[in-house]
Amino acid sequence: MPNSPVSKTRPAAAIPPARPLGQTLRPGLMGLLSLVILLLLWQGIAPRYPNVILPPPADVALALARLFGEGQIWPAVGATTLHALGGFCLAVVVGGGLGLLAGVQPLLQAALTPICVALLGTPPIAWLVLAMVWFGLGHTNSIFTVAVTVGPMVFTGAVDAMATLNPQWLEVAQVYQLWGRNRFRCLYWPHLMSRLLPVWVAGLGLSWRVAIMSEVLATPNGIGAELNTARANLDTAEVMAWIVITIALVLASDTLLRQGQQRLLPWQQEKASQQRLRRSCATAQSDLSPVRLPADS
Repeated sequence: MPNSPVSKTRPAAAIPPARPLGQTLRPGLMGLLSLVILLLLWQGIAPRYPNVILPPPADVALALARLFGEGQIWPAVGATTLHALGGFCLAVVVGGGLGLLAGVQPLLQAALTPICVALLGTPPIAWLVLAMVWFGLGHTNSIFTVAVTVGPMVFTGAVDAMATLNPQWLEVAQVYQLWGRNRFRCLYWPHLMSRLLPVWVAGLGLSWRVAIMSEVLATPNGIGAELNTARANLDTAEVMAWIVITIALVLASDTLLRQGQQRLLPWQQEKASQQRLRRSCATAQSDLSPVRLPADS
């Protein structure tokens, strides 16, 4: 029987539509819109209260400009950055290192877990008081308070990262004879980074808060010390200006760390893009599917 003349070529795969510009700009526009709404509400409520309670946004902007003009911002920001990042790095090195060791040594994990639970349950103000007794007023008490507060969080994340490593992956690595640096690069590094980087993002945000709190109470320099001085002078506009600076620092550090996460974990971005591609292809295929006509009666 001769072959049917009907072509058996499969239709070309549909090209997924490009992401609309509106979807790309939507998160930024929504954030800007929420900020504008907040400023309008602030401006509407501020005249009902005296400036010492709630100054208007214009007064806060003037105070912020004055701080920049007088050069008070950069020494305070530098001191707070030293306290927050110094304590955070110490927490990552000590807490993360002990967590990785405890994740592979059950006896060490059993010995350190109660200590970690006790540290997690202790408020940072208690460690700050103890640091004032040990180290006096200065940089050391802020760095110590940040490290002892964030360290248990990093320790717990490191233990969890080692505990969730799939044993079958180790068997596959042994079958393919991956040892030393190759095993670390292909197996441990992707898994540990995917587990630890979110913990580091949360720990860095906590480091800023604890550092500024310690500066308010026990350190003569930094953003917290400037906040304390402005509070003593009943200058609420300057207090809110320093709060704005703090928010900017937290957002900047969080953005940088998340960009580092994207660079260190490119496969997560590729996986997400592949999922979006599959969804787009499925949508395009459903749109191109032939419409079934009702059968003739």
